[in-house]
This record gives sequence, C-alpha cells and structure tokens, in this order.
Amino acid sequence: MAIETYPEMNTKIVGILRWGDDNPMALYAAQRIEELEAEVEGLKGCDATIALLSHQMSAVCQRVGLGVDHALHDCVSLLGNKIDLLQRELHNEQVRRGEWERICEEMGLIEPEPEEEETR
Repeated sequence: MAIETYPEMNTKIVGILRWGDDNPMALYAAQRIEELEAEVEGLKGCDATIALLSHQMSAVCQRVGLGVDHALHDCVSLLGNKIDLLQRELHNEQVRRGEWERICEEMGLIEPEPEEEETR
C-alpha cells in the first residue's frame, strides 16, 4: 500500500512523537524526520542551481565546441591552400626548368640528355 507523505503532516507527526518523550524510538523517529525534512529543504534550492549550471555548462560547451570546430576548419583550409600553392609552384618550376633545358639545347649550349633505352 502506497502512502503519500506531506511536509505539514511530518511536522504534526514529529509533535506527536515528541509529546510522548519517554519512548526512545518515538524520539528517534521524530529526530530523523526533522533531519530528513531539513535535507529536503536544502536540496530544493539545489535543483534550480543544478539546472542553471547545466544550462550554463551546455552553452559554454557549445561555444567552445564551435570555436574548436571553426579553428580546426580554418587550419585545415589554410594548410590545404598552402599545399595547393606549393604544388603549383613546383609544377611551374618543373615547367620552367624544362623550358630552359629545351631552349639551351636548341641554342647548343647543352647536350641533350640521352634517352634511356628500355632494358629487356
């Protein structure tokens, strides 16, 4: 059988239990009810505090998370751009070197490199 409890009833029961002050079990029960009621009152404020802290922590985590995501994205983008630039410069250097070699060969300034024959 489920019994509903109420703070007002607990206060009345504590009074009844203390009225018969010669019974140690009744005094113990009254003391314990008072202690538990005080704990419940203390915890009531905690629910609101926990909810507020949870909301604030969630907001901070979202801001930090977004900041980290954006920073990583920016770093990856910058690195990607730098790699693209280096690849283009390398390609251009290879083209320039090839062009200079061809021009020098045409002018007879350098001997053409012998083409390697396939070995069987």
